[in-house]
Amino acid sequence: MIEWFIGVVIGLAIGLTIGILLQKSKLVGRLQALEGEAAGLRRQMEGERSAAAKQVTQIREDASRQMRQLTDRDEALLANERNLHDREMETVRSAHAKQIASLESQIAEERRHATELREENNRQWAQRLDTLREEMRKNAAEQLAAKQRSLQEDNRQQMDELLKPIKEQFADFKRTVEENRAQSELNKKDLQNTFESTMRLFQQQQQQAQQQAAQQPTDGPDMARWKCSCGNMVSGNFCPNCGGKKPAPEPAAGAWNCQCGATATGKFCPECGSPAPAPAPAKWFCPNCGSENGGKFCSNCGTPRP
Repeated sequence: MIEWFIGVVIGLAIGLTIGILLQKSKLVGRLQALEGEAAGLRRQMEGERSAAAKQVTQIREDASRQMRQLTDRDEALLANERNLHDREMETVRSAHAKQIASLESQIAEERRHATELREENNRQWAQRLDTLREEMRKNAAEQLAAKQRSLQEDNRQQMDELLKPIKEQFADFKRTVEENRAQSELNKKDLQNTFESTMRLFQQQQQQAQQQAAQQPTDGPDMARWKCSCGNMVSGNFCPNCGGKKPAPEPAAGAWNCQCGATATGKFCPECGSPAPAPAPAKWFCPNCGSENGGKFCSNCGTPRP
């Protein structure tokens, strides 16, 4: 039984080995066939590869030749465009140069015209200023003449007022003399002497009044009467009683001294026509630090003027 089983096993092993060998020989045959096919395919691939390489080389050569042609054509087009652009730029430059030259000539003409207008304006202003100065001189002369006439009239009235008491005394004395002449011839000589002394006194007072009137200036407020330190009321520059000099008058409100030496009260000097200087800015106190300032900003803290 065991031998039978061993024989069966051995037979199976031999059959399996034979089958394996047969299968292996089939596989080797198939492998050789596949290797042959692969070698054929490899040869075919190498042929196709060489053909493809040739085609690629041909394509590259064609592309290179086309690229050279395109490059030459582009360079020719670029050169033509450059030439055209240069010609256009030259045309534009020449046009711009002409326009610039025209504008420069127009600017020069405008400047010349502006200079002429400025000179004409300066001449007109100079003429107007001369006319204004002449008118101011005429007005000042007329005002001065009016003041002189007014002062002369005041002097005449003052002289009349000064001589009126003397004239009245003389008239009274004359009436007294005429009344007493008929009464007494004995006192004629004394009355004659008294009359002559009175006449001399009248003449002396009249001469003193005329001298005082001649010494008084005729140009303004000095003709007003003033009280001397001795108590005498005087209308001249010196007191006839003690010789005291009249005090200097106070300057008028808004009066200013011109560079020519004259004193003026208006906006222009009546002698030379110069304008009045600008008034000094009013003082103000800074609300921040309390400093006194005269400008638009505080000199201490920079606060603007309120």
